[in-house]
Order: sequence, then C-alpha cells, then structure tokens
Amino acid sequence: MDIVVSSAAALGISLHQLFRRREPTIASALAIVAGADAALFAILERLELGLPASTLVYSLGGTTFATLLLSIAAYRLSPWHPLARYPGPLLHRLTKLRTVYASWRGNHFKEMAKIHDKYGPVVRMAPNAISIADVSAVAPVLGANGLPKDRYYRARQPPGNGPLITLNGAQHAHRRRLWNRGLGKSALTSHTQTAAAGWGRLRTQFDRAADAQTTVDMSLWLRFYGFDFMGGFAFGKEFGLVESGKDDVKAWQTINKFLIAHDIIGHLPWLGWRGAFIPSLLSALFKLRNFARKCVQDRLARPATTLDLWYYLSKEDADDNDGRLTVEKLAAEGSLALVAGADTSATAMISMIYFLLTNPDCLSKAREEVDAAVANGLAPWTNAECHPALPYLNACMDETLRLLPVVPTNGSRVVPIGSGGITIAGHFIPEDTEVFVAPYQLHHDPRYFSPHTSIFHPERWIEDDGKWNTQREAYIPFSAGPMQCVGKNLAKIEIIVVVSALLRYYDMKFAEGYDPAMFLEHVEEHIVADVPPLPVVLTKRL
Repeated sequence: MDIVVSSAAALGISLHQLFRRREPTIASALAIVAGADAALFAILERLELGLPASTLVYSLGGTTFATLLLSIAAYRLSPWHPLARYPGPLLHRLTKLRTVYASWRGNHFKEMAKIHDKYGPVVRMAPNAISIADVSAVAPVLGANGLPKDRYYRARQPPGNGPLITLNGAQHAHRRRLWNRGLGKSALTSHTQTAAAGWGRLRTQFDRAADAQTTVDMSLWLRFYGFDFMGGFAFGKEFGLVESGKDDVKAWQTINKFLIAHDIIGHLPWLGWRGAFIPSLLSALFKLRNFARKCVQDRLARPATTLDLWYYLSKEDADDNDGRLTVEKLAAEGSLALVAGADTSATAMISMIYFLLTNPDCLSKAREEVDAAVANGLAPWTNAECHPALPYLNACMDETLRLLPVVPTNGSRVVPIGSGGITIAGHFIPEDTEVFVAPYQLHHDPRYFSPHTSIFHPERWIEDDGKWNTQREAYIPFSAGPMQCVGKNLAKIEIIVVVSALLRYYDMKFAEGYDPAMFLEHVEEHIVADVPPLPVVLTKRL
C-alpha cells in the first residue's frame, strides 16, 4: 500500500508542476488527472500488489487529488512563490474563491479598500493577482503601451465573438473605429435629441407623481430612462419602459444576473467561458446575449430611421461589406451597449442625485447655475453644446464619479508570458500575473484627493486657490488609455441632460423616514456598481 500512496503523491506533485506552468480549464484538468491516474493504475496492476482493483482506484484517485491540492496550497503560501513578497490576507493568497465570494456578495470593492488600508498600496488579492493603488501604475497598466487584457475578459466570451471591451491590439482598434463612427460629434447631436425626447417622457411621469405627491423611486425610473435611451441610441427604437412604468422585458433582472455571472466567471477562468459546471451562470450569460441578438435582428430587418449606433456598426452607410460584423458579433456588441450604456449611466445619475440631496448647499449652487443658464436662453436638457456653460454641475458629476465610480474595481490586465516581468510603481511584477488598478482605490486615496477625501466637494474640481489637492491623473472613472470607455462623452451628455432638467423643474427631497446613510451602505458591485432604491418626493417648481 505504501508504494501506491507514494506513487500517487508523486503524481499529484508532478501534476501541480504541469498546471503551474499553464493553468488548465477544469474540464482539461480533470481529464489530465484521470488519464494520469489510469496510466499509474495500469503500471501498478502489473506489479501484482494483491490489492482489489476498486481499492487501488480509490487510493490512487484520492491520494493524487489530495496531494495536488496540498502541493498547490503549500506553494501559494510559500516564500518561493513569485508574489510571496506582496502582503495580503491568507485566504486571498491561498485561493481566488475568497474573491469570488466577495464578488457574489457584491462587496468586493469595499473589501479591497479594507485590504489596502491594512496592507498598503500594493497587495496580493489572489494567488496570482496584484492590486496596485498608485497613480504611477495607471500608464504602465492601462496606457497606450500598457498590459493586455487576458483571462478576466477572455473567460467570459466565446472565442472570437467577444465585444469591444474584451479585445486587444489590432482587433480592438478596428472595432473601436466602428464605435467611434457612431459616437462622433455629428452623431452625438442626434443622440442628444434622443436623450431629450426620453427626458420628455420621463417628465410626464414625474409630473404625475409630483401632482399626487407620491414617492418616486429615482433608481427605478432612471434605470427605465437609461434602458429606453440605450434602445433608441443603439437600435433606433426605445423599449417603452418609461411610458409603461414597468419593466416588461425584465431588463434589469436579466442584466443583474448577467453581470453576476460575468464577474464570477471572470475570476475563475478555469471554468471555461461556458461555465459548464455551473448551469445557472451559463443561462444568465446567454439570456442577455439572446435578448441583444433579437434586438440586433429586429434592427437589421428595418432600414435606419435615425443615425443610431447600428447604422455605423453594421456599416449601413457603406457600399461594401468589408469589415462588416456578423450578427453574432453584433449581438455581443449589443450586450455591451445594454450593460455599459444603460446600467452605468443610470447609476451615475442616481448617485449624483443622492449626493446633491445629501449636500443641500451643493444642490442650491447647482440649481442656481442651471437657472442662470436658462435666463441666458440656454436649455441644457435639449442642447449639449451649452453643457460647458455649467462648470459647477459638471464638477458635481466629476465628484460623483470620484466617490462612486460606476466600475469600482475595473478589469485586470496581465503581464505577458515570455516578457520576463515588468516593474510597475517601483515593484517588480512577474509574468502571468493579473494586475488590477481600481478606480475606487485611487479616488479614495488622500495622496491624490484631499482634504476631505471621502466627502462630496465639487469645488475641488474648479477652485484653483491651493486649497485642494486634486490630481486628475488619478481620476479614472472611465478607465484610461486607448481602451478606456468609448462612450464616456455620450454618458456625460446623458447625465447632464437629465440632472439639469430635474434641477430646473423640480424641488427634491428624500421620502419621509428614509435614512440616506443606507444608500451607500447598500451599494454593491457586480463588475459595475449596483445602487439600491432611492425614494424621493418631487415638487414642481414655479
């Protein structure tokens, strides 16, 4: 029996050395372990050890698997691990399942803030992952010559059919050119009209609530608005959520499950992109993709009536099919548009209303600025060209996105295999290491934003009297570099359109009995920030 146990233990350690060099998917790992055990079983059978075949099989399998896991655990915690020099909680150094648990609970970004507070600006957040909260890491990680996207993005998409956000290099550059065509200056004028029309429908609903003095869940209605706007912007046809006052298409339920699934699979690339061993994840991933595919097919079945995003992505303005995306790739971009366009913009608007209501002086200043613009003949909810005339309102938006970036942690980049490693922020990072540069951590760092780092002060963005330490290079709510959010200008327009109109037409206050402290306490993160209900009472302004 000793030879069986020792042989299986040696096999387990050997398999760890194999897997350490190239992390397999769970399916291939199981196949390799089973194949290796079968080969060892055949060898030991010839030695005629006198053991029943069933005993030999169970002993080999159990010992090999247990030794493999023990070898992995010992190596990850040992001083010989390439990341051993970097501090972090024991469970995070041992397994990424701790990160997955935090992501599933929605408190990953809050947990990471506590870890950075305890261990410093560079921490080991997983066995092979580093989080760097240092402004000098922004350019080498996210900049033009930064690190490539890898398994965090690749694990969540079928090979070759991922959207813009998952791509690198020439593929990213080509796909982004298509997006840029739909987000150029002339296109933004058309999109502003879509945003203004959507606000008109939203105002009708808010007027009814104001007349009845009923509480409005601002989170719900601004999500309806965001999803409707994205339908008009991307597919040339709104979904009608604002007019109906209900989520007939189950949009937010679908998006939420989709994001949770994406977050988990991104942290566990060995599941494979299909997440085949967790059927509920696979279902969530495909439900939104199928919805987006239907939107794309419906849009492509009718001629363009507006210069929507699909007019450019499907190259309807071109005479040739060169570079035209397939329906499958368009569906992937549709998923991206629905999540990154609808969810994030709505979250930013909701958060901005929250911060204004909890800071009455800021609310008053922002309203006075909007009223002054109106007195000068401007209507910022219909014309984006006048948005620069609202510096304080823009500062409120920047401060909102500083305190609560809509993508708090951001996706990882990876030090390429074969590169020999790279030095970032004065720290050597070995190859095949995931590197995170989280907006939330930078934005809440007093080295870059002070004084009153955690307090809403829009003045820090517009006052230049030496009072404020505001390091704009540490401000990355839309990420940074050539792969930063392609729709950031559109998002800013959408936010100012809605918030300026709310300030102009309504007085706002929290519903009676509501505790504003509960809002931030219940913000969650599933790739993007997920904000709780925000009950507000609206009163029409004279």
